[in-house]
Amino acid sequence: MNVVDYTLIAGAVGILGLIVTGLLYANILRTEIKHEKAKHIAGLIQRGAMTFLRKEYSILIFFVFAAFLLLTSLASLYAGIAYLCGATLSMAAGYIGMQAATKANVATTIAAKDQGEREAFLVALFGGSVMGFVVASFGLLGLSGFFYIFYGNPNVDFVQILICFGVGASSIALFARVGGGIYTKAADVGADLVGKIEMNIPEDDPRNPAVIADNVGDCVGDTAGMGADIFESYIGSSIAAMILAMENYAGKI
Repeated sequence: MNVVDYTLIAGAVGILGLIVTGLLYANILRTEIKHEKAKHIAGLIQRGAMTFLRKEYSILIFFVFAAFLLLTSLASLYAGIAYLCGATLSMAAGYIGMQAATKANVATTIAAKDQGEREAFLVALFGGSVMGFVVASFGLLGLSGFFYIFYGNPNVDFVQILICFGVGASSIALFARVGGGIYTKAADVGADLVGKIEMNIPEDDPRNPAVIADNVGDCVGDTAGMGADIFESYIGSSIAAMILAMENYAGKI
């Protein structure tokens, strides 16, 4: 088998991972939530989390577009496209993971209440697996796609393209992790100050509207932010291994 064959296998594994992701997500959607109060609160948290994510991404689009233009003018169009693809896949991974996590949260709660810790553990595991599979699948598809298209082309700087792809993923991770983390801590402190100090009610009491913001912050920081961070780390380590392998292979010729 040659390099192209291994690249096609990596791409096929990425596609298979996306199929598994779809099956896991469908399994979460099949869970019926009959507890109306839990369903209502979970709906508020999900709407808040997705609203924050859409707002964050709508601002990040301008930064990504400006970086795309800068890289296109200073390096090449292919470098700009690689950056754009890395950023887009990172945002897509965060969005899909957030959708799954906010639905799996309430399903885990109901499973723990009605069926015990074993079933709750399985629901939580399958819900978290959506982010894990989508990060690995997008990473494999992106890297194998660029490798298949550009590797060995004397008219392009392949290492530069790989690096720009990684920088695209890193830029989203930076804003998602920091922005989500700041929001998370601000909501947490605000909920504690209002609830426990001013109103003298327990922590995470649904009578405190700031508790919804606190739980939204947990989803934003721990799902979208951490997911983008993991995607960036996965892409960065893979690119480093690819460059070292190419350098070592070139040295033997």
